[in-house]
Amino acid sequence: MQNIHMSILVVGDIILDEYWHGESKRISPEAPVPITKVHHIEYSLGGAANVAQNTRALGSKTRLLGIIGKDESGHKIQEELKNKSIENFLQIDSSKPTVRKLRVLANNHYLGR
Repeated sequence: MQNIHMSILVVGDIILDEYWHGESKRISPEAPVPITKVHHIEYSLGGAANVAQNTRALGSKTRLLGIIGKDESGHKIQEELKNKSIENFLQIDSSKPTVRKLRVLANNHYLGR
């Protein structure tokens, strides 16, 4: 079978997925929610950046086009794209924050977003 090398341009919302991992041992006295002690934080590419990561992992030459903010989340996205060798054409908009999706997990259970 012949190898086919594709070039793909991914355009869309670029998101930083953030996961807080920890443990909960008690419920808050103020509301019925678990109090969680965070042990570590994990970051990954989300939205169109995740699609670009997946197409790159399949062997295609992938380029990503989108907008990020001039903030820490935007910087983390740029680092991840560089680490994964994904060529990108990001517009940095200092008037808007980078889209970030935070998930909280405790005792191997998804608590919220």
